Amino acid sequence: MIKRETRWKSRLAFVARAEMNNASVPMTEPGGSDNDEAELILDPRVQESIGRSLKAHYDDIVNAPVPDKFLVLLAQLEAQEIRAASGDMSDERL
Repeated sequence: MIKRETRWKSRLAFVARAEMNNASVPMTEPGGSDNDEAELILDPRVQESIGRSLKAHYDDIVNAPVPDKFLVLLAQLEAQEIRAASGDMSDERL
């Protein structure tokens, strides 16, 4: 089984490389000045590619199931809050 993280990193790198290889316009400086402090601008196609890759990564994370360990921790926290609200102030750890 391939880890989810490995899959998205591989896909992200593959898409970014493919899009950047297809972009014929390199990064440019606005105004075409030789100023060393000038801000570099990415080609809009590269920006779009990065945006699509980031959105795909974000969608994978949002749609991933919550790990069982987190669900257990959340249930413990909720039980602790309910006990505290009901007046049972004992410091029990689950």
